[in-house]
Amino acid sequence: MLRTDEQAFTPSLMKIWTSEYGVAALECIIETLEKYGDLDAFRLVDKTHQKGGPWERVYKPGQNCEITDELITLYHKYVQ
Repeated sequence: MLRTDEQAFTPSLMKIWTSEYGVAALECIIETLEKYGDLDAFRLVDKTHQKGGPWERVYKPGQNCEITDELITLYHKYVQ
């Protein structure tokens, strides 16, 4: 559940909230936490590193490659 007290509004949260797609992004984050918040780290890695997913598409050993919002969005539209 999202806290509404003033301590809940961290700089990171405010950055998201005030961005172009802030409300939609926060709704997505909350939905994701509700859906996957109980999974352990190993199960989360299994989900985020699926064959053909965004992580696999950009991964290059020894490099720190960005997974763009566009790639994530396109992938999740495809799998839903």
